[in-house]
Amino acid sequence: MVTEAFTDSPLCGCYMPAKTKLKVASCPLDKWEAIVTPEDVEQIREFLNRNNDLRSKGELTELARKFLGGQKASGCAACNRKLLQQLKELVHNADTQT
Repeated sequence: MVTEAFTDSPLCGCYMPAKTKLKVASCPLDKWEAIVTPEDVEQIREFLNRNNDLRSKGELTELARKFLGGQKASGCAACNRKLLQQLKELVHNADTQT
């Protein structure tokens, strides 16, 4: 249950500052759609479930540009791990929304 102190919208009860940051969230009153669709989540999940040697830097760049605000994969392993972690978080957020 959402308490009034944490409710931003009097119509639906959503805490808007948090909800609008979730790319997988949508408005329960159909005012706006999620940026990342269930089909997108499945595409990301399929990519993440592959062995590392079956993932290409090009695919990581494509997913990062599309879903992480224009970021791209690089030759830096630590930076690429960060992108992978952000994609995992996006999938996790999608799973917790359903």
